[in-house]
Amino acid sequence: MDLSLDAITLPSWNPNDAMAWDEAFGKVENYLRACRVASRVHRARLTALILQRALERRASNPDVPLATLAIDEARDLIDRWMAGLLPPREKEQPYTMAEGFLSLYLCDAPMRWPNAFLNPQQEPPGFADTLHARLVKTGPELQVSSMVPRAMDRGLIQGWAGSAMDTFDRLPILRTLFLWTLFVIFLVVLFRYTRS
Repeated sequence: MDLSLDAITLPSWNPNDAMAWDEAFGKVENYLRACRVASRVHRARLTALILQRALERRASNPDVPLATLAIDEARDLIDRWMAGLLPPREKEQPYTMAEGFLSLYLCDAPMRWPNAFLNPQQEPPGFADTLHARLVKTGPELQVSSMVPRAMDRGLIQGWAGSAMDTFDRLPILRTLFLWTLFVIFLVVLFRYTRS
């Protein structure tokens, strides 16, 4: 993509389209700012180029707002730029835009190479190698397996506690005596603790 100002040809000024142009310009500029394009000159050039391409798209889609076309064009440009930068995967889908942005941020590309974003003609030395080194490599895909739920084996405690609960259910007076005994023991321990 040619980033020189000579490559930018915008249409003549039309006051009726001023609001749409202003909205599209603001959205694209904010989108590029969110992509951490820090240089205002570089961001302005990219915004003008993206708006020019969105205007060319508008000829075939006159019903779609210019701001929507401009953001779509920005995403398409970024996708194509990242596809040229990121290495192909073996037998898998290409890297997503999120994975590309993650590697850009992990190598701190916006701060180290502020004019490299969407600028393949002037790619700094070491940029692609650093970007490739920062790609996040995920593990193997999750395999679905069938596991049949089984009852948990709690050993002797389960049998002893189960038989005690059955006894308490059959004789509620025992359960009441047991709970009152625990309460009295707690009060005795509390009394001795406070008196010593």
